[in-house]
Amino acid sequence: HGGHQSEKVIWECLKAHPREITIIALGPLTNIARVFKRDPSIVELVGDIVISGGTAQATGNASPVADFNFFCDPAAARTVIREPLTKTIVPLETSSQVLLGFELLDQLPREFSRAGKLLRQMLPHAFRAHRQILGSEGIWLHDAVALVAATNPELFDRTTVAADVETSGELTAGMLVVDRRQNRQVRPSIDLLVGCDAAAVTDCILRGFAAAADAT
Repeated sequence: HGGHQSEKVIWECLKAHPREITIIALGPLTNIARVFKRDPSIVELVGDIVISGGTAQATGNASPVADFNFFCDPAAARTVIREPLTKTIVPLETSSQVLLGFELLDQLPREFSRAGKLLRQMLPHAFRAHRQILGSEGIWLHDAVALVAATNPELFDRTTVAADVETSGELTAGMLVVDRRQNRQVRPSIDLLVGCDAAAVTDCILRGFAAAADAT
């Protein structure tokens, strides 16, 4: 799709394959929100959408209450969250349950593959940065967990909730606000992942690394 704006590519793919495509959003929701605003009817053609972002426990990483993806473009996050289609959200507190330790380095694909070489170059730096900056003895691969949520949903616990995103708060911009009231006015349309089988998810990620190595 060289030279195409990403939102145009998303729109074209949904038009060509109605209700067959699962959108896996691993960054700020800017491009997806633009697609929905450009053509509101396109929402009906989305098969499913899995979003890596938000925190339902109000413990963020970009701010005290917001994760990076929602914090970067709160208005886009609100646009997507408010759409009536069912969405799956993999919040920060759930993806953080999967901590990959230093032993991961011994399980990486060998360097004779391009994927293995890339991983062996990148991940040691990630481990050092997490230890030095966050004091963590491992790394979180939030986006990889979201990919597993799309391919292996049975490994996750979920609850259906109604939620919105704060866009204008001086301290709370990008916060995912879950409405837990019994008399809420908004119909729940979000599958919020609240837990996972961390060992099984880790195994899926490692098998994905191995498959990438075999393909390269």
